Amino acid sequence: MGSGRNALYLASLGWQVTGYDISPVALNIARQRARELGISFEALHCGHREFEFGKHAWDLIVLSYIVADDGDLEAVFGERIWDSLRPGGRILCEGNFCEGWARHLKSLPLAGFDLELYFEGDGLRDGWGGRRLPGRVIQAVVLKRE
Repeated sequence: MGSGRNALYLASLGWQVTGYDISPVALNIARQRARELGISFEALHCGHREFEFGKHAWDLIVLSYIVADDGDLEAVFGERIWDSLRPGGRILCEGNFCEGWARHLKSLPLAGFDLELYFEGDGLRDGWGGRRLPGRVIQAVVLKRE
């Protein structure tokens, strides 16, 4: 979840948010921003493989400019993450990881899979330090039908 931009935004809208990151520095920034804004959310210090996604636990999963290994597609971001999504829920993905992830999900026999949006093109993408940089943007939205 990095420094919490998306987590803070969703929590400010009333979502119950859980985020995770391997960087204690990023987590501290997110927690400090939450305190300053009077927003609460759960921030866990762990990686993709350690996070407990659960079963039918989430209405929305946001994958934004994540850093993942090729092995994470099968170990984490395939059936495991799909099973953690409630029927009617969505996964939003933005960043270079989305191209391989969407292709991987489409290859799996997943019940209720519906690719609602897939976009590849030039635009402004997130860079390190919160800067917006021109470059290739990839976005995907997947719905788990009821």
